[in-house]
Amino acid sequence: MTAMPSRKRSSPTQTAPTRPRVRRGSEEDAERLRDELLGAALALFIEGGLDAVTMRAVATQVGVSAMTPYRYFEDKSHLLRGIWHHVVQAAAHAMREASAGVDDARDRIRAQVNAFIDYWEAHPQHYRLVYMTEQTTRRDEQGMLTSSPTYSGILEASLDASRRFAEEIGGDPAHAKLASDVRFLMLSGYLQARLVNQRYPWSPVDVLRPTFIELILEAMASCLRHGPQRAPAAVRRVARPRSAQ
Repeated sequence: MTAMPSRKRSSPTQTAPTRPRVRRGSEEDAERLRDELLGAALALFIEGGLDAVTMRAVATQVGVSAMTPYRYFEDKSHLLRGIWHHVVQAAAHAMREASAGVDDARDRIRAQVNAFIDYWEAHPQHYRLVYMTEQTTRRDEQGMLTSSPTYSGILEASLDASRRFAEEIGGDPAHAKLASDVRFLMLSGYLQARLVNQRYPWSPVDVLRPTFIELILEAMASCLRHGPQRAPAAVRRVARPRSAQ
């Protein structure tokens, strides 16, 4: 994955220095410019939100003509999907790097979860872009986004870790999908709470996070050993109101 370029941010109204032309037929130049456009769009989003991300503003940031971004992205929606994919690739890369060569299933899951949390906590604006903006959470957009190879790779890595975990603890690999879904549900709640609810007096992160990760492992182990579960009938029973007694 090509690293998103680091740039000195400028106001969308400023004119960026003229940059070298993309050499005709050079895929390397074209890919570099595409990454620069994505980097500029992400910087604009971080500074001013979705409204700040326009094709013209991106072109100005990079120092190209107003029509150049349209050679790489159909419109703003396509550009935003490009940023989304770029960010998710970075998160996936962090997970792969952290868990590479880790054979023990529990330790592999710990490494993946830690890396996943690390990435989003280090880039809270990236989290907001991927999970909290209307353009990337609409039902009609999610089909295209979640079918991307990178996103599918994250899901498959989690599923593979769940299968390995099932084998280590004598669970049923048939419940690996359920265990992975529980893992993602718990992770989503943790990240949403930590990144959004900053007024709550959380325990120190070096205590809270490892405790939470061990709870994820316990929940996954329960899914793998017992499969789908329901609360006991006594708990599910709804008490009748006093007026009916």
